Amino acid sequence: MPLIAAKTNRRNIVCPYHCWGYRLTGELLATPNIGGIGNGEAEGMDKSTLGLVSIRAGEWNGIAFVNLDGLAPSLESFLKPVEARLSQSGFDLSLLAVVDSDPLRELSLKANWKLFVESAIEDYHLPYVHPHTIPEYAADYAVSESPGAYIEFTTKRSIGDAAKRYRKGADGAQAELPMWPVTLETGIAESVVIFLQPLGLMLITPSMMIFSLVLPQSATRTQLRTQTRFIGEGATSSDYSRARETIRTLFAQIIQEDIPMMERLQETSELREELNWPTRFSPHWERGLHLFQLSYSRMMQRSLGAPVPNAIQNTDGTSREP
Repeated sequence: MPLIAAKTNRRNIVCPYHCWGYRLTGELLATPNIGGIGNGEAEGMDKSTLGLVSIRAGEWNGIAFVNLDGLAPSLESFLKPVEARLSQSGFDLSLLAVVDSDPLRELSLKANWKLFVESAIEDYHLPYVHPHTIPEYAADYAVSESPGAYIEFTTKRSIGDAAKRYRKGADGAQAELPMWPVTLETGIAESVVIFLQPLGLMLITPSMMIFSLVLPQSATRTQLRTQTRFIGEGATSSDYSRARETIRTLFAQIIQEDIPMMERLQETSELREELNWPTRFSPHWERGLHLFQLSYSRMMQRSLGAPVPNAIQNTDGTSREP
C-alpha cells in the first residue's frame, strides 16, 4: 500500500489501509486492533522486525537515484564515467540553473519507451521528420558508450552555425544566451545527447541542458518529465526571457514532430515481429541504437538468469565483438 499520496509534513506515517503507524525513520510503532478489538498486540508479531525497508538513494545535479535491490554499485562509482565524459567536453553542470517560473513539463505518448529513446539517440531522421526545425546534419558526428552507464552521440559546429540552429524564430535584437566557457574559448559548439541508463536523457547544447526522465507506463504508453536548465544568468535575467522561450518552444515543437513517428512505429511493432523482419542499422548514424538494444538485451538476460553473450550474432551465423 502506498503510504503517502502527496507532499506533506507530519511526525509519523500511518498506513491508510490498516492504520499501522511508523516513525519517519521507518520503525513500526503501532498495529491497532491486530489481536482483536482494542488489542494492538498479537503473538508472533515482533514490531522490531516489521519496519519499513530501507533502500539506497542518492542525488546528483538535482536528479534522484534509487536502488531497490541494494545490489547496484555506489552512485559515485556508477556516475564516474558520466562525469568523466562531461569533463572531457568541459561541461560544468554546476553552472546550470533552473528558471524559477518554469515547472517540470510532462508529456504522454502512445508508444513503448524504447522507441522514444531510440529516436533521441540518433540524428539520421532529422531532415525527414524535422525539415523546418532542425534539418541540418552535423559533419562532425560520433557515438560512444560506457557499458552499463551511458550511450551518447556528439555533434560539433561553429558557434555561428550553432546559433542558427538553436535560435530559430528569435528576435535578432534579443540577447544571446550565455554559452559554456569552453565553447567561447575554443570556438567549437559541441552538443551531446547522453542516454543515462536506465531512464535518463540529457541533451546538452552550447547554452543549456534539457534533462528528461523517460517513464514507462505500460508496454504501449510512456510519460516524459522534462526540465530545462540554462547557464548562469541565462536562467535568471529578464534580458534572456525571449531567448529562453524561443529555445523551449523550439524543442517542444521538435518533440511534437517526433511523437507521431513513435506512435506509428508502435502500431506496427507486432506486425514486424510476426513477419520476422530483421533489423538493419546505419553504421554511421545508428550505432547508438545498436548499442542500446544490445545493452537492454543483456540487462534482460541477466535479470532472467540467462547466459549473456560476449559477441553480436551476424545474420550469416558469424559473430563479432560488440
